[in-house]
Amino acid sequence: MLTQKTIKQINSLNQKKFRQQTGLFIVEGVKGVGEALKNKAEVELLIIEDEHKNQKDLADLARLAKKNKIPVEFCQTSAIKKIKTTDTFPGVLALVKQPDIILDDVIKNTSMILCLDGVRDPGNLGAIIRTADWFGINSMILSSDCAEIYNPKTVRSTMGSIFRIKVWSSPELAASLSKLKKHGFKIFGLDLSGSDLAKIMPCDKTIFVLGSESHGLSPKVASLCDKMYNIKGKGQTESLNVAIAAGILLNKIAS
Repeated sequence: MLTQKTIKQINSLNQKKFRQQTGLFIVEGVKGVGEALKNKAEVELLIIEDEHKNQKDLADLARLAKKNKIPVEFCQTSAIKKIKTTDTFPGVLALVKQPDIILDDVIKNTSMILCLDGVRDPGNLGAIIRTADWFGINSMILSSDCAEIYNPKTVRSTMGSIFRIKVWSSPELAASLSKLKKHGFKIFGLDLSGSDLAKIMPCDKTIFVLGSESHGLSPKVASLCDKMYNIKGKGQTESLNVAIAAGILLNKIAS
């Protein structure tokens, strides 16, 4: 049975300051929670709506959680109504501990890193993480003014991919990229003034940087790029959504 204290804690995690204070975040839905358990994330509590506990997918999650000694709470619909989620309650949610990721973790055993500069929309960030996972990218770096990784909308949009990719938020992106250049990484940016992306020749130890749709790359980050590329279009629209641009870029470098 869910206590008022637990309900209050869950609802507080919709705010960034409480996610930072507790080091926890919310994962909703069968897919997201399943990926958290499958990928050995530190799940602190699993909550399942009592009305649906006998559904096979939810029952499987409960068994897996108990096998890993994770507390499972079955709660009534009346308690569920007090929980604020990004959408209609999907039958299951989990409280998960944020992994302690540092820059060294991101560059370990990888030759290709996706970097985002000023991408502020949580839905776009989540979609890019999911797309990066599809194309086999396992490391990402974000500028400090990007959407927060553990924002509920970001997490939901990743559809569980957040548990397979190391995502690090840099306190000072330009300084981090400068450091990585000294470690042999080449930096390629996407910009309207760049060369045709079709001509890109990825090399070992490459960082691909995308900026926001409205502002592009920040001047400091742009100055660190060894080469700029552009996705050539045929229509009249001025720019591509950044998540779409990321998909086109990753498809090109993966082919």
